[in-house]
Amino acid sequence: MFFLSLVDIAVWAGAYLLVGTIDTIEMAFYFSTVTFTTLGYGDVVIDEQWRLMSAFEAANGIIHYLRIAPSCSRRCGKTGIFYRCAKRTRKLLNLTY
Repeated sequence: MFFLSLVDIAVWAGAYLLVGTIDTIEMAFYFSTVTFTTLGYGDVVIDEQWRLMSAFEAANGIIHYLRIAPSCSRRCGKTGIFYRCAKRTRKLLNLTY
């Protein structure tokens, strides 16, 4: 699961480099990681015309988490509040895998 997150982050970082909104691969990977995990430090800011792209990445990160959290929680036990919350949210959003 972690490897898939890294692949997803790398694809978004490549997209930022491709459109030219971020100059270096290190900064693109850093910004992509912060955005994907929805930390949003704000120390790296991209051009206004590409802000919506970063919002889509953040939404992608949330959906990614909602898809993997229940499978991780099933392995660790169903007593956690995160399992119940993620399961209910997935049901509301009709996310299946």
